[in-house]
Amino acid sequence: MCWISNNTPIRQIASDDIKVKKILLKVKVHQKDGHDKCEVSSPCYTQKWDSGKCVQSELEHTYKSISHNQHVINIGLHSCKEVVVMRDNIFYNSIESFYATNDGKECQRLWQVGKNMFVCNAIIPKGSTYYVNEYGEYVSDKLICNFDI
Repeated sequence: MCWISNNTPIRQIASDDIKVKKILLKVKVHQKDGHDKCEVSSPCYTQKWDSGKCVQSELEHTYKSISHNQHVINIGLHSCKEVVVMRDNIFYNSIESFYATNDGKECQRLWQVGKNMFVCNAIIPKGSTYYVNEYGEYVSDKLICNFDI
Protein backbone atom coordinates (compact mmCIF):
# COMPACT_ATOMS: atom_id res chain seq x y z
CA MET A 1 0.00 0.00 0.00
CA CYS A 2 1.37 3.42 -0.91
CA TRP A 3 0.52 6.68 0.79
CA ILE A 4 -0.15 9.14 -2.05
CA SER A 5 -0.84 12.86 -2.02
CA ASN A 6 -1.33 15.52 -4.67
CA ASN A 7 0.13 18.04 -2.19
CA THR A 8 3.64 18.34 -0.80
CA PRO A 9 3.76 16.15 2.34
CA ILE A 10 4.25 17.92 5.66
CA ARG A 11 6.08 15.98 8.38
CA GLN A 12 4.20 16.34 11.66
CA ILE A 13 4.69 15.27 15.28
CA ALA A 14 1.56 14.07 17.13
CA SER A 15 0.86 16.43 20.04
CA ASP A 16 -1.78 13.97 21.33
CA ASP A 17 -2.81 10.40 20.51
CA ILE A 18 -4.56 10.27 17.10
CA LYS A 19 -7.44 7.80 16.71
CA VAL A 20 -7.36 5.98 13.36
CA LYS A 21 -8.46 2.73 11.70
CA LYS A 22 -6.18 -0.02 10.42
CA ILE A 23 -6.93 -2.81 7.93
CA LEU A 24 -5.40 -6.10 9.09
CA LEU A 25 -5.34 -9.73 8.01
CA LYS A 26 -5.89 -12.87 10.13
CA VAL A 27 -3.33 -15.51 9.17
CA LYS A 28 -3.47 -19.17 10.21
CA VAL A 29 0.00 -20.45 11.09
CA HIS A 30 0.59 -24.21 11.34
CA GLN A 31 2.61 -25.11 14.47
CA LYS A 32 5.12 -27.97 14.83
CA ASP A 33 2.77 -29.65 17.34
CA GLY A 34 0.12 -29.97 14.60
CA HIS A 35 -2.13 -27.18 15.89
CA ASP A 36 -2.94 -23.98 14.05
CA LYS A 37 -2.32 -20.58 15.61
CA CYS A 38 -4.03 -17.38 14.45
CA GLU A 39 -1.73 -14.38 13.94
CA VAL A 40 -2.44 -10.91 12.63
CA SER A 41 -0.41 -9.15 9.95
CA SER A 42 -0.66 -6.25 7.52
CA PRO A 43 -2.23 -7.20 4.18
CA CYS A 44 0.54 -5.66 2.06
CA TYR A 45 3.70 -6.01 4.12
CA THR A 46 4.17 -8.98 6.43
CA GLN A 47 4.34 -6.88 9.61
CA LYS A 48 3.09 -8.96 12.56
CA TRP A 49 0.68 -7.23 14.97
CA ASP A 50 -0.12 -7.93 18.62
CA SER A 51 -3.13 -6.16 20.11
CA GLY A 52 -2.20 -3.24 22.35
CA LYS A 53 1.52 -3.27 21.48
CA CYS A 54 3.27 -0.37 19.80
CA VAL A 55 4.81 -1.24 16.43
CA GLN A 56 7.57 0.99 15.08
CA SER A 57 8.76 1.52 11.53
CA GLU A 58 11.03 3.80 9.58
CA LEU A 59 9.37 6.37 7.35
CA GLU A 60 10.77 6.28 3.83
CA HIS A 61 11.55 9.65 2.34
CA THR A 62 8.83 10.92 0.07
CA TYR A 63 9.39 11.16 -3.63
CA LYS A 64 7.43 12.66 -6.47
CA SER A 65 6.06 10.23 -9.02
CA ILE A 66 6.94 11.68 -12.40
CA SER A 67 4.31 9.64 -14.23
CA HIS A 68 1.42 10.66 -11.94
CA ASN A 69 2.75 13.97 -10.54
CA GLN A 70 2.00 12.80 -6.98
CA HIS A 71 4.02 12.50 -3.76
CA VAL A 72 4.48 8.94 -2.47
CA ILE A 73 5.58 7.30 0.81
CA ASN A 74 6.02 3.53 0.57
CA ILE A 75 7.59 2.64 3.93
CA GLY A 76 5.77 3.36 7.18
CA LEU A 77 2.70 2.25 9.12
CA HIS A 78 -0.43 2.99 7.09
CA SER A 79 -3.82 3.80 8.61
CA CYS A 80 -6.93 5.89 7.88
CA LYS A 81 -9.07 8.38 9.70
CA GLU A 82 -12.12 6.38 8.64
CA VAL A 83 -12.73 3.08 6.84
CA VAL A 84 -16.07 2.19 5.30
CA VAL A 85 -17.04 -1.23 3.94
CA MET A 86 -19.65 -0.85 1.25
CA ARG A 87 -21.05 -2.74 -1.73
CA ASP A 88 -18.96 -5.61 -3.18
CA ASN A 89 -16.99 -5.89 0.10
CA ILE A 90 -14.59 -3.10 -0.83
CA PHE A 91 -12.88 -0.98 1.83
CA TYR A 92 -12.97 2.74 1.09
CA ASN A 93 -11.30 5.45 3.11
CA SER A 94 -14.57 7.39 3.47
CA ILE A 95 -18.24 7.35 2.56
CA GLU A 96 -17.50 10.15 0.05
CA SER A 97 -14.98 7.90 -1.73
CA PHE A 98 -17.60 5.16 -2.08
CA TYR A 99 -20.04 7.52 -3.74
CA ALA A 100 -17.32 9.08 -5.90
CA THR A 101 -16.31 5.63 -7.19
CA ASN A 102 -19.88 4.72 -8.03
CA ASP A 103 -20.28 8.02 -9.88
CA GLY A 104 -17.28 7.08 -12.01
CA LYS A 105 -14.92 9.66 -10.46
CA GLU A 106 -11.43 8.82 -9.29
CA CYS A 107 -10.94 8.20 -5.56
CA GLN A 108 -8.94 6.20 -3.06
CA ARG A 109 -10.23 2.63 -3.06
CA LEU A 110 -8.32 0.80 -0.35
CA TRP A 111 -8.87 -2.97 -0.51
CA GLN A 112 -11.14 -5.66 -1.83
CA VAL A 113 -12.07 -7.49 1.34
CA GLY A 114 -11.16 -11.11 1.80
CA LYS A 115 -12.81 -13.21 4.49
CA ASN A 116 -9.76 -12.86 6.75
CA MET A 117 -9.44 -9.05 6.54
CA PHE A 118 -10.83 -6.81 9.23
CA VAL A 119 -10.77 -3.20 10.39
CA CYS A 120 -9.59 -2.37 13.91
CA ASN A 121 -9.26 0.74 16.05
CA ALA A 122 -5.71 2.05 16.29
CA ILE A 123 -3.77 4.95 17.78
CA ILE A 124 -0.86 6.95 16.45
CA PRO A 125 0.75 7.67 19.84
CA LYS A 126 1.65 11.14 21.07
CA GLY A 127 5.17 12.04 19.92
CA SER A 128 4.99 9.93 16.73
CA THR A 129 6.10 11.28 13.38
CA TYR A 130 3.35 11.13 10.75
CA TYR A 131 2.00 12.45 7.47
CA VAL A 132 -1.68 12.79 6.55
CA ASN A 133 -3.03 13.29 3.03
CA GLU A 134 -6.16 14.90 1.62
CA TYR A 135 -7.98 11.52 1.73
CA GLY A 136 -7.57 11.10 5.50
CA GLU A 137 -4.86 8.46 5.11
CA TYR A 138 -1.95 8.45 7.54
CA VAL A 139 1.55 6.99 7.45
CA SER A 140 3.43 7.05 10.74
CA ASP A 141 6.50 5.70 12.48
CA LYS A 142 4.48 4.24 15.41
CA LEU A 143 1.04 2.61 15.62
CA ILE A 144 -0.90 0.70 18.29
CA CYS A 145 -3.72 -1.56 17.07
CA ASN A 146 -6.46 -2.93 19.35
CA PHE A 147 -8.37 -6.06 18.31
CA ASP A 148 -9.76 -9.39 19.49
CA ILE A 149 -9.21 -12.47 17.33
